[in-house]
Order: sequence, then C-alpha cells, then structure tokens
Amino acid sequence: MKKVVVIMFFLTLYQIQAQESKSAIGIQGGYVMPGNDSGDFSNNGFAGELNFRRSLSRHLSVVLSSNYERMTAINSNEAWRKLSLNVGPSFRIMDKKIHADVFGLIGYAMQKSPDMNANYPDSSVLIRKMPAMDMNALQGTLGIKFGYAISKRINLYVKPQFTTGFSDFSYQSRDISPAINERGGIDVEAANSIPFENQNFRSSNTSVNVGIDISFANDWNSTRSNKTSKTS
Repeated sequence: MKKVVVIMFFLTLYQIQAQESKSAIGIQGGYVMPGNDSGDFSNNGFAGELNFRRSLSRHLSVVLSSNYERMTAINSNEAWRKLSLNVGPSFRIMDKKIHADVFGLIGYAMQKSPDMNANYPDSSVLIRKMPAMDMNALQGTLGIKFGYAISKRINLYVKPQFTTGFSDFSYQSRDISPAINERGGIDVEAANSIPFENQNFRSSNTSVNVGIDISFANDWNSTRSNKTSKTS
C-alpha cells in the first residue's frame, strides 16, 4: 500500500506536467497543533507544504502535496519531524471569486521522534519510557480550502485540515500514585518497584495554513470560455 501511494504521487505529477492548461502549483505555511494523545508528547509547531492541482472538470481536481511538519517535543529540546507525500481528490463547492474546495488525501509519512522519557515532577522517578524512533506509515487528511481569486491565475487561500496516522507509536508508562503519601511525598523505592505497562497512541494533528496558488496557464473555467468564444 505504501508503494501504491508513492507511485500514485509521481504518476499524478507526470500528468500535471503533461496537462499544463489545467494545472496549478501552490505553496503554503501555517500553524500545526497536536491532537488527541499526541498533545502529551509534542507542543504546537510549524507546517509547510508544496502542492500541485490538476483540474479534471469544473468542480473536480486531483491534488498531490509534499508536507513538512516540525513540533517541539515535550520533555525534550529536540523536535518531532514529519515529511509526507499525499494524493487525493478535491471537490469545489463554491465556484466564484471567493471559492471553497473540500478535499481528502491519503499519504505516506516519514516521521522522526526524539527520546521522550519523562520523570515524575521534581524527582528522579521515571514514569514514561519512549526512546527515539523512526516510523514510516500511511496517513489520511481531510480539510477545506477557502480561496480568493486576485487574478485569473493567482489565488490566495486559507486551509484548515485534520491529519491522522494509520499506525501507532509505542511507549511504556506506570502509575506511581500508590507510592505517593498524603503530603505529596514520594517513596522512591516503592515507586521504582511499580512495573511499566505497554501503551500506544496514534499521531494526529490539526493545522491552519495560508498560501498562494499560481496556475501554469488558464484554469478549467478560462479554458472553457476560450473554447466557447472560438466556436462562436
């Protein structure tokens, strides 16, 4: 499945280059926020994207994108990084100077997480073990893109989206509450005797991006208008 996503990505790129009359390139940057259990391991961060769009009709397009995300890991000075390749359909639901596109993408993500072991506050008692790791996995993205056409070939846009991985990260943790007395003190020996339990979580995030689209040539609507004028 991972190979299929990569092959689809490059086949779509080839089609875009071969059909410039209905294609556009976009670049964006924005703010990414970890979701669900991911918030226990990383802070908010930065997201950047380079994307291509190939119009199949007035309302339907195929989109491919290359995304980079960087978030600071909790209890670490290092960053959580992810690079992904994504491809999928986009459907235009508003087709005017101000327009909107709903899209769904499937992608192949290459993630790198730092060592994120954690101690109980103000103590040497380890309560979480999560070594640095690399993970390559599939992911899915859903979102909506609000655009404003400042010319026939240039669009500005805002794009909120949600992304979730399809594989789990593993770590170990333990509950040391039985080793904490009524005054909040810790019995270190008792705490260290509590065994760790295996846990997992699925990486997900929400991002809000702003960007610009530039058409290589006329878009679908302009192409239709030109054909109509020639035939008449």
